[in-house]
Amino acid sequence: MGARLILLHKQKTSAMVRFLCLPGGLLAFPPMPAGARLREADWAPAVAVHPAPHLAAAAERLGLPAEAIEAEGGFRAWLDTSEGDVPVLMGVFTAIDPPVEAVARAGGRFIPMMEARALSHLDQQLIRRAYEHVLG
Repeated sequence: MGARLILLHKQKTSAMVRFLCLPGGLLAFPPMPAGARLREADWAPAVAVHPAPHLAAAAERLGLPAEAIEAEGGFRAWLDTSEGDVPVLMGVFTAIDPPVEAVARAGGRFIPMMEARALSHLDQQLIRRAYEHVLG
């Protein structure tokens, strides 16, 4: 099972953080199978996953150039699923403004942290961990 991505935009002037939310939830692409659980923050397998090919594929899927999303290298999360362990990586949109139109064409939208209350419990856990990482 392939890696999933948390994609976000951090406004450089105001530091406002908005997360990409797709019809299936926070994770891009595709959504997680039912029953997935977030592993402890310090859990990791012996083999690391490099984010570059996953970010390039996400940019292509959104109709954006590859350089439109860069890796947030220090972030890693792992999900325990019925199909095995799945890495969750983070990508940050690099433009001054979030690519709202490209995301809308993919059926998504950007949400602030406060709107995470409407997401699944797993998505709430992931967005909390991602937000803590981004804020340092």
